[in-house]
Amino acid sequence: MNKWKATFFTVLIALLVTNIFWIIIVVDQGISYSYLKVSYDDEIKDRRVFKKFLLEDLHQYTDKNILSILRKENPKAFIVKEGNKIYIENIIFEFKNEKLISVK
Repeated sequence: MNKWKATFFTVLIALLVTNIFWIIIVVDQGISYSYLKVSYDDEIKDRRVFKKFLLEDLHQYTDKNILSILRKENPKAFIVKEGNKIYIENIIFEFKNEKLISVK
């Protein structure tokens, strides 16, 4: 009878530990999916802004014009101007003599 009790409690503890492990895995996957969705939505928004610029002739604008248009189109975006570059999320606008030379 003593062996039976020891085996029962060993299996019970193993079952509880594995169930807790799977619960943690499911919660982690849910959180990871939420962060991925937010990141994906931000990327889609940035690409829409970029697509709108592609439809226009960007080379006619100066860096100040493009900066003001970017801030107007996407006011919540993190936009930084450093030297001859404007960074908006994953897009980099490069300028030379205040004229656009490339977009990365």
